[in-house]
Formats: sequence, structure tokens, C-alpha cells
Amino acid sequence: MPSKYLFLNSEQLTNVDGVATWNNLPVLSESRRECYINVAHACAVFSTARSHSEALLKINLPSLNYFSSSNNAPVMEYLQSDDNLVFEPVYESPIKLLTNDALKKVEIQLTDNGADVIDIDDLESLSVVLKIDYVDQDAMANQYLSQMPSLLR
Repeated sequence: MPSKYLFLNSEQLTNVDGVATWNNLPVLSESRRECYINVAHACAVFSTARSHSEALLKINLPSLNYFSSSNNAPVMEYLQSDDNLVFEPVYESPIKLLTNDALKKVEIQLTDNGADVIDIDDLESLSVVLKIDYVDQDAMANQYLSQMPSLLR
């Protein structure tokens, strides 16, 4: 099944206590389908230079496969800057959250490498592209059914 992409632009975000929140997302499907979501691209541009050249992008989504000892939102991308103004990914993020596509909202938080929350009001722009890969339910069911005879022996 081909991937779908969801573009989140700072023009539609709402600042809720320092967290960038996108509400009223487009409906991705008529049903709740399991999928893996990861960050395909992210870019944060600040109006003034930051004191740190690194930032962690955290996304608060319900997840079935990500756990943290601090119970914080999953760290989805590591951003770095040469000029402390434009922060972009250093490498492609390997983290894929198992969730479903019934997204009502997406919350994104930026933290510096000292674990301090970066104020969203300091952003000139924030753009994030989420990649959505659906779980092939038919293939999973067929695999399960093909294993049943060996389990019944």
C-alpha cells in the first residue's frame, strides 16, 4: 500500500502552553486503520539565534510501540543547526510509531539538548511532514492463518 503524507505548517498551528498543536486534521480514512507514523522531514526556523545548536522534536501521539521511563512524548527527530537559526534533521529518523490514522490533533514540542522546552513563540516557522505507512491487515491475517495448522498439531 502506498504511503500517505501529512504536511503540518506553522500557519495552522496553535500554541498551547509552549506546545505546537494542529487541530482539525484532514480525515485520512473512513475507519481506524493501524499504521506506522514517522517524520519524513522537519524544519524549525527561529527569529533569533538559539543558545544551543541542537533540538529534539517530540510528537505526542497515542502509540502502541514506544515507551519512555519518563513518560514523555516520543522523540521523533534530532534537529541540528549550523547558524542556530535554521534547525533541520541530521539523518532520517528510524523511529516509527505504531498507532491508527484517526488523528484528531498532533502536538509537537521542541526541547534543547539540556531538556529545556523551547518556546514555540520564538519560532518564525515550523514545518513537519509525517509519513504514514499502513499495516497490511490482509497479509497479517494470511500469515496467521498459514501458521494455524502447525499450531494445531
